[in-house]
Amino acid sequence: MLTHKNRLDPSSLDPSELRGLTAAFAELGHVKLIDDKGNKTEIPEEIFQHLARIVRLMNEGRAIVIMPVDEKFTTQAAANYLGVSRQHLVDLLERDEVPFIKTGTHRRISFKDLVEYENKRDRERHEGLNRMFRKLAESGKYQGDAFNGQFPGFVTTLAFDPTKLTGAKLDVTIPLATATTRNTDYDSELRGASFFNSKKFPQARYTATKFRALGGNKYAADGMLSLRGVNKPVVLTFTWAPGAKPVLAGTAVVKRLDFGIGGGDWADLGVIPNAISISTKVVFQPK
Repeated sequence: MLTHKNRLDPSSLDPSELRGLTAAFAELGHVKLIDDKGNKTEIPEEIFQHLARIVRLMNEGRAIVIMPVDEKFTTQAAANYLGVSRQHLVDLLERDEVPFIKTGTHRRISFKDLVEYENKRDRERHEGLNRMFRKLAESGKYQGDAFNGQFPGFVTTLAFDPTKLTGAKLDVTIPLATATTRNTDYDSELRGASFFNSKKFPQARYTATKFRALGGNKYAADGMLSLRGVNKPVVLTFTWAPGAKPVLAGTAVVKRLDFGIGGGDWADLGVIPNAISISTKVVFQPK
């Protein structure tokens, strides 16, 4: 269990010593321990790498917990570790998703099994979101009903006449609090702080008042995207099909990291590309 005996808190150490140790571990090759009699013992590479990582993390202000893999957790402590309610943890135990043993009438979960479940859960979430973003990045398809399915209730208002581009206006409001991948596990991640942070930023907005003709029935809207409290210029290129129900079919490239989308582990461009190509097709109802 977590106690003061197995928790290394950087606040209890001299910051200059931590910086010095971090620099030393970064430069050193083979490391040896030398006792007061001059006897030398070489530190195995694997242990050295763990020590270097501990020092580096503590230098970043992060506390470290040292715990044997067979350490046993109560159901409440296990729930706290996974960041879920105790009832949710109990449901996992009853569905045999997390192994446990019984000590009398109490259930106990080993740290090793918690870590294995956590890794499996996070891997499944990553894979699901990776599939979604890979579809955006590689195929650039995010059209029609699929777009509405991902952001239920998004609203587009457009004033557009190809012969009078100076008066054109585009306004798109995208609700983020209802953004969905059609999978509840992934939705919580998508709406969470690492991605849309929809509790703090319930909607995104794209507006454009400057339009350019590109030739061949192609146009460009030089607009501004407001997302997660960040405003950045985004160009939407599109074709226009006039008629009783005009159709706009366009594509825009959004650099997600510019808006803080997918921080932490998700910032790895090998997992999710920075440039996300989004295509959309909107059928308008004239007022």
